[in-house]
Amino acid sequence: MEPRRIALGAALAALVLAGCPDKKGPSTPRSGYGLGIPRPAKDAGASDAGPAEKPALGSIEGEVLLDGPPPKMQPIKLGADPECKKGEVMDEIILARDGKLANTAVRLLAVGAGDPPVGELLIDQVECIYRPRVAVAMKGQRIRVKNSDGTLHNVHSYAGGKGWFNVAQPPGAGDYLKTADKDGVIRLECDVHPWMIGYIVMNDGPHFAVTGADGRFAIDGVPAGTHVIETWHERFGTKRAHVAVPAGAPGRVAVTYLPTDRG
Repeated sequence: MEPRRIALGAALAALVLAGCPDKKGPSTPRSGYGLGIPRPAKDAGASDAGPAEKPALGSIEGEVLLDGPPPKMQPIKLGADPECKKGEVMDEIILARDGKLANTAVRLLAVGAGDPPVGELLIDQVECIYRPRVAVAMKGQRIRVKNSDGTLHNVHSYAGGKGWFNVAQPPGAGDYLKTADKDGVIRLECDVHPWMIGYIVMNDGPHFAVTGADGRFAIDGVPAGTHVIETWHERFGTKRAHVAVPAGAPGRVAVTYLPTDRG
C-alpha cells in the first residue's frame, strides 16, 4: 500500500474515534457552566451557602405601675453646705404619679451580649444630688462621673456590699472614668453628703431602659420572639414578665408593683 494512502486512512480513523462518546462517563457535564456558559463572579470571601439572613427585629413598649397609694416621701436634711440645693427637697426613693412608677430599671434577659453602646453613661452631681438617680449600664460600657457643683464630693460605690471605686472630686476636678465590669446593682454614695444616693444596674446586653416620670419605657432592636424582661426598683425590688415581640412592630407589656412589695 502506498504510504500516502496509509496516512489518509489513519487520519480518517482518528476522526471517527473523536466523534464517538466515551462509554465510561456522561457525554455532557452535570453543570451547564461547562457548555460555554460563564460562571458568575464570586466576591472574595463569599461562600456557596449564600448570605446569612439577619434576624427579624421588633421593639418593646411598656409601663411600670404602682397599684396603690405610694408611701409619703420625707424632706431631705441637706445640711449647711451653701452649694447644695436650697429650699425643701423631698426624698426620691419613690416617684409615682397617677399609678405610674418612675426610676425603675428594665432589662431584657438572655438575649446575648453584643457590643456595648458607643455612648458613655453620664452620672452627674447637681446641687448635691446624683442625676440620674437610677441608670443601667452594659458591661464594657464606659461610665463618666462628673461634679457640676462648686463643692467637694466623694463618690463611693459598692458592688454587692464590697467597694468598687472611691474617688474624691473637688470643685473643678476632671471627670472620673470607669468601665462597667461588675454584676448586679451598684450603689453610689457620697462620703461628704450622706443623703446622696444613686444606682447603676449592670446588664450583659444592650437591651435596657429606665422608666420616666410617666412610668413608660421603650427598648428598640429586640429580636422577634418571646422574651423575659426584668424590672428593678430600689424600694419594691425585682419582678419578671414575658413579652411577645413581633417582627417590625412593638410588643407591649405592663409590670405592676404593690406598695407592700420589698426588694
